[in-house]
Amino acid sequence: MRRPCLALLLAIAVAPASGQRVAYEGSLGMTTGRYIFASRTTTVTLTTGLALTAGPVTLRASLPVWWQNSTLITASGPGGGTPSGGSSGGTVSDSGQGRGSGGSGGGGGSGGGGAGLALSRVDVPATAFTDFRVAVGDPMTSLSLRILSRGRWEVSLGGTVKLPLADTAHYGTGQWDVGGSASVSVRLGPGTVAGGDLSWWYLGDLPELDLKNPLGGSVSLTHLVGGRWGVSAFARASSSVVPGFTAPASIGGGIARLGAAGMLGLEVSAGLSETSPDLGLTGYWRLAIH
Repeated sequence: MRRPCLALLLAIAVAPASGQRVAYEGSLGMTTGRYIFASRTTTVTLTTGLALTAGPVTLRASLPVWWQNSTLITASGPGGGTPSGGSSGGTVSDSGQGRGSGGSGGGGGSGGGGAGLALSRVDVPATAFTDFRVAVGDPMTSLSLRILSRGRWEVSLGGTVKLPLADTAHYGTGQWDVGGSASVSVRLGPGTVAGGDLSWWYLGDLPELDLKNPLGGSVSLTHLVGGRWGVSAFARASSSVVPGFTAPASIGGGIARLGAAGMLGLEVSAGLSETSPDLGLTGYWRLAIH
């Protein structure tokens, strides 16, 4: 899943005082929503990993563990989860026929589909919902390169690869995902940083559902208070991933505490479209090792 923007921008805001080279990073997040379906899916994700920095280059590797009550959300896409209908993709593929780009918004109500189909939420078989189950997700590796750090400005380029090792019967696509990104930040004043990023993902398709390759981006504003606390606000969106359904979008904010050895923070977000979770809550941490 994407790193909380507050952690990234706080690292930029205090960069002159930071000498970290190796760090342990992790997050514990919860998302819940009906997405495009008639019933609600709740996902809890624990992600742990390492970050190694050498000059302008940072290499990251992380492994997520999912705890989810349905098989409707697949571990793929720029936000870490796509409402595909399951690893087979058949539910959405069959039910989505005739839905046009003018599909319903976050409420999933009725509207005009490409073939006149009523745009109600997708019904799913009862077998898609189970007791909460634990599954190991797909490992993620990323490499970022700071290409400019001058005055108030900082610009980085990055690439991310998702290794297809998750359970393909329930959560994983069994396919490689590859993404590229560009990020820019600017200091607006003492302890205040504005940031933005643009990314593109090539997503592996499911057997019965061809996922779109999304172009996404985010904007954020972070302010450091008293040298130890940071607060932020952000907005995120991307083009549509699931054919015939609206694009994911969300807004939110966060708070973090900086310490001599690392960082601890909390981020909350609200979905603005039918392919985004209604609510997201993520706690994250960073601990310097060397």
